[in-house]
Amino acid sequence: MPTIVITRADDGKVCGLSDIDQRAYCRFKKRIDTMAPGDTLEFTWKAARSPQFHRWHFLMLRWIFDNQEVFAGEYEFRKWAEMGAGWCAWIPGPSGVPQAIPKSIDYVTLDDDEFKELHAAVKDFIRSPRGLATLWPHAEPGEAWQAVDHLMEGMR
Repeated sequence: MPTIVITRADDGKVCGLSDIDQRAYCRFKKRIDTMAPGDTLEFTWKAARSPQFHRWHFLMLRWIFDNQEVFAGEYEFRKWAEMGAGWCAWIPGPSGVPQAIPKSIDYVTLDDDEFKELHAAVKDFIRSPRGLATLWPHAEPGEAWQAVDHLMEGMR
């Protein structure tokens, strides 16, 4: 499957980033232009990850980790938050009971749009009754909500 990197040129037109990309992009456009009714074409695309947003996500996690009461390790906390957000695969465990295994969040696996969706899901999970009760088991639910809301205030 070909990979094409496109960009917007100074003249405002979309084009391939390199000569090879440009030739592949032209072939792609031609294929679209010559499609007959009923023809299909499948393609995927990825939005390059924003390093700034990546740092912002991890800063939010760090703030919450530093202020929670349960997790001793930041890695374990992060994986718990990702799995709570649904970013996991379910596989049979040694006894046959399904177990959640966290998925990778590396730059190849998740593009920027997908990473932003994961970020929102992590925030929602941490703010959920289950997330709050896990992170601050000794706090009243309202107090835990206020604490996490204050920590995430700058993350909106």
